[in-house]
Amino acid sequence: MPSPTVVVTRPAGQSRQLTEALQAAGLDVLSFPLLAIGPAADDAPLRAALARLDTFALVVFVSPNAIAYALDALAGVQGAAVAHWPAQVPVAVVGPASVAALAERGIAPPAYRVIAPAGAAANGQCPDDAAPEAEALRFDSEALWARLDPAALAGKPVLIIRGNGGRDWLGERLREAGAQVEAVEAYQRTLPEPSTMQWQAVRDNLRPGAAPHAWLLTSSEAVRNLDALARRHLSPEEDATLRQVQCIAPHARIAEQALALGFPHVLRAAPGDAGLLAACLQWADAHAGPAPASMASAATEASPPSAKAEAPPAPCRTQQFPQRQRRSNA
Repeated sequence: MPSPTVVVTRPAGQSRQLTEALQAAGLDVLSFPLLAIGPAADDAPLRAALARLDTFALVVFVSPNAIAYALDALAGVQGAAVAHWPAQVPVAVVGPASVAALAERGIAPPAYRVIAPAGAAANGQCPDDAAPEAEALRFDSEALWARLDPAALAGKPVLIIRGNGGRDWLGERLREAGAQVEAVEAYQRTLPEPSTMQWQAVRDNLRPGAAPHAWLLTSSEAVRNLDALARRHLSPEEDATLRQVQCIAPHARIAEQALALGFPHVLRAAPGDAGLLAACLQWADAHAGPAPASMASAATEASPPSAKAEAPPAPCRTQQFPQRQRRSNA
């Protein structure tokens, strides 16, 4: 029987580690980006804000993309090969991928103050006495807000570095608390145009008798783009079949967007790559049986560091599968 297929929809080049872990677990992977990431159409506001970086009481990066583009721009502003972040300026991020992206640029405790939701600073691995329940881990604006001290920011300048569009929930809360919020775009998200070969692979997966496949949907915008692309490129019959396939989403907001756009089969995953991997294995086991122990061991070795500590995903109200059980080679 052909292996189940997982459709990974992150922007091109941003899912290598997850893809390797899925393949190590014996799953086929189809790359089908639903977002394209590029530089901001006009980076003048970003560069102007970075030129007075040391005047801000807090700088918030909304994503690893924001970090990458902003720090590259900062290096240009400073006329340096590598950006130098002022140690007195705290940084806030919403998830473990952003914490890791900062650390790769040398911005990490104790030299720098990095504020993140509970569980994010250790890539989802908190000491037992500090970690919330696995199901309660959240990496979003609301979780970051809970870690900030709004009263300490009243009357002070705060910089939010983001992409085009997106939610302004955190900015609104900071303004209500009296902070002087400035938001600038470091990158832009656009709708990609999948290749003919990618569309053929999708159509092959939709044919009767094809191996089961699931779509990893990691942002609400990706869900909206899938809806738009499917209506544009697929026949009515293919579109209807696509909307009955399994979707896997790491956040309630993404799951709700999928349900609203006619994708009723949504499995909630725990946050991060480890949560996505666990959900994919849970789904695959329900369709193809547990992976052999040797393959499961390979998947554990290839998975992100937090995979060993993450709990199984919490299912969405529309979907529930039995728990994964490994079998030996005997």
